[in-house]
Amino acid sequence: MNESIPDCRKCGACCSMRWSWPVLRRDRSDAAGIPRWMQCDGLPLMRTNNGRCVALAGKVGSPVECSIYVDRPAACRAFVPGGMLCLEARKKFGMQECGMKPSEEEMENQH
Repeated sequence: MNESIPDCRKCGACCSMRWSWPVLRRDRSDAAGIPRWMQCDGLPLMRTNNGRCVALAGKVGSPVECSIYVDRPAACRAFVPGGMLCLEARKKFGMQECGMKPSEEEMENQH
C-alpha cells in the first residue's frame, strides 16, 4: 500500500461525517445487497447511529470495516482514499494527513 494514502481499514472517518453519510441512488439500484434495516425509510440514505453509518464496525481511528463492503453504495465506491474529502474527515478526527496532497484531477472531481 502507498504510505501516503491513508489505510481505510484503520480509519472510518468518512463513514462518520455528515456530508458523506452514504447516499443511495434515488432508484436504490445500488442497494440490492444492503439489508433493508440499514436503509432509511422514504429516503435514499443509509441509516446512521451516533453520527456514523450503521454499516461501520469498529471505532473511528482504530481497526474498522464496512459490514456491507461488497454491496456498499455507489457513493462509497466513488470516495477517494487520500482525496480532499478524506483528508478533511481525517482532520476532524485528529488523524494525520499522511503527507498526501490530492491531485488536481481529484480536487476537480470533489467539487
